[in-house]
Amino acid sequence: MAEDRTGRDGQRARERGGVRLSAHRPGTVLVALVIVLVVMSIAVAAIVTTGARDQELGAVRAQGAWAQFAAESAAAMAAKELIDDTDHDGDGGIGTISNDGNPANDPTINGGTRVWATRTDDGSATVITAIAQNGGARREVRVTAALGSAEGGGSGGSALVFTRNSPRVVQRSDFTGDSGTWSTPTTIGTTSNEPMWVSVADLPHGRLVLASDSGNRLLFGVTDGATGSTTFSTICNDTGRSTSRPFHGAALPVSGNGLIIYFDKPSTQMRYRTVSGSTVSGASSMGMSTGDVTWARLVSLGSATDQMMAIIVDSNKRAYAARWTGSDWADRMTLTTSLYNGDNEEAFAALERVSGRLVAAFSHGSQSRFGYRVYTPGSGWSSTSYVTGLGARSSWIRMASRPGTNEIYLACVTSNGILRTTRWNGSSWSNTQNLTSSTGSESVRGFDIVCSPDGSVTRVVYGKGGSTIFGRVWGGSSFGGESTAFTLASGSARTVLAAPGPSGASILVAAGDSNGGVNAWSHNGTTSGTTSRLSTTTSSYANHHWFDLVSSPGDGGTGGAQITGWSQREPG
Repeated sequence: MAEDRTGRDGQRARERGGVRLSAHRPGTVLVALVIVLVVMSIAVAAIVTTGARDQELGAVRAQGAWAQFAAESAAAMAAKELIDDTDHDGDGGIGTISNDGNPANDPTINGGTRVWATRTDDGSATVITAIAQNGGARREVRVTAALGSAEGGGSGGSALVFTRNSPRVVQRSDFTGDSGTWSTPTTIGTTSNEPMWVSVADLPHGRLVLASDSGNRLLFGVTDGATGSTTFSTICNDTGRSTSRPFHGAALPVSGNGLIIYFDKPSTQMRYRTVSGSTVSGASSMGMSTGDVTWARLVSLGSATDQMMAIIVDSNKRAYAARWTGSDWADRMTLTTSLYNGDNEEAFAALERVSGRLVAAFSHGSQSRFGYRVYTPGSGWSSTSYVTGLGARSSWIRMASRPGTNEIYLACVTSNGILRTTRWNGSSWSNTQNLTSSTGSESVRGFDIVCSPDGSVTRVVYGKGGSTIFGRVWGGSSFGGESTAFTLASGSARTVLAAPGPSGASILVAAGDSNGGVNAWSHNGTTSGTTSRLSTTTSSYANHHWFDLVSSPGDGGTGGAQITGWSQREPG
C-alpha cells in the first residue's frame, strides 16, 4: 500500500509538471532567502556608493568653482593696485597679494579658499599670476599689463612741448613709441612777447600748458582735444622772474582736474588756481610767507588721490613744502633756511611708490652734504637728516622714484661740477657715486635721472660741455659704465630733461643746445630711437628750461596700467 501511495503521489506531481519540496531538501527555502538578501544588499550598497561618489564629485566641483571665483577676485585686486599705483593690501608690493612668502597669512575667501598673487616684469610687460587653493582644487589667473607713466593721465600720448622766439609760439612734437620717432612740430598757441619757460600736464580732455614770457607774465591754456591747440590767457602779470620757473602745473589723477601754483610778485604771495575742463578758477593764496620764489614744483602723492605736495625755493635760500588736500592747503613746512644759493632748483621730492611716503631732499649751505626729510601721511614731516660725502656743496638736485618699490634715486651736481648719485632704499641712502667731473656750467642743469614706467630701468643722462649726451644705467648696486646716448646736431649741451616713456622700459630725453635748438631722443630698454633736432629757433635764452616732456599711455586714462590680457588655467 505504501508503495502504491508513493507512486500515486509522484504521478500527481509529474502530472502537475512540478517537483515536490519535501523533507528530502530541508534548506532550500533558507538559501533562496539569503540569496535575495545578498542581492538586495549589493543593490543598496551600489546606490549608497553612487550617492557618496556623487557627493564627493559635487564637493570637488564646488571647490573648483570657489577657487576659480577667488583667483579671479585676487587677479582683479592685484590689477587694481597696478591701475591705482597703490599697495592696497599692504604686502609691500604693487600688483601682488600676500606676496611675502608666508602662506599662513594668505587671505581666505569663498568658504576657506586661500589666495595670493605674484608679479613679474619682463621689461616690456607686467604679468600678474593670481592663485587660489580650496582643498584639492587649485586655479590660476594671469593678467598682463602695460604700465603707463606715473606722472598723471593723458589726452594723447607723449610729447615734447617747447617755446620759440621766431615766431613767438609754443609748439609740440609727438612721440611715436613703436618707431621711436618724433613728429614735425605743430603750434599749440601764440604769444605776444617772447615765450620762455613752459610747464605741461596731461588732463583727460586736453593738455594744461603754462608758459612765462619775457615780461614775466604767466600764460595759461588747455589744448582742444581735436586740434591740439589753445588760445592763451594771462593769469599773472608778474611772476618776478625770467631766469627761473616760479610756477608749475599738474594733473589731479582722481578728479581729472588741474592745479596751478605760481608766485605773484605784486602781492609777494604764492597763489594757486584749479582747472576744470578748460576753465581756470580765480586766484587764491596758498597761505605761505616766502621771499621772491625762484622755483616751484608739484609732486603727486599717488595716482589714487588728488593730493599733491608743493616744493618751493626762494631767493632767501629757503625751501618750503605744502600739501594740497584736494580742496585746500595743509602741512605747510619750512624744509630748510640754508640752501646753497636759492637760484638753482636745490630742493626736490619723490614718492615711495609702495608706502606712499614722500622724501624731500635739499642743499645745505656751504656744507658738502644734502639734507632730507620724510613726509608720512597722517603723521607729517620728520626732522632733518643729512647725507655726507659729496665733496662740495650740492647745487642742482633731481630725484626719480622706481615704480612698485620704495626706492628713490637722487642725482645732484656739486659746486665744483661733479655729478653724484645715491639711492634711497626706503630707510637709508647708499654711498654716493661720482659719475663725471664736469657737466658744464653750474648755472645750467645739464643732467637728469629717470625710472622707466615698469621700473626695470633707472638711467642717468648728462652732458659734459660738448655735443655728446652720455648715459649710465643702474646695475643693482651702482650705476654702470658710461656710454653715449646721443649726439647733438649743433652746439653744445645745456639743459637736459628726462621723463618716463609711454610704457614698459622706455624713457624720453630732451636736451637744449647752445645755439637755441631743442633735441629729442628715446630708448625702449633695448634700442635707441631716432634723435631729432626739432627746432633751431627756440628760446634766445639758451640756458633756460624752455621745454617740457609729457608722457602718458595715450588712452585717456590716469597714468596707471593698461590691462592687455587675461587668461586662466588649472595648474598641473
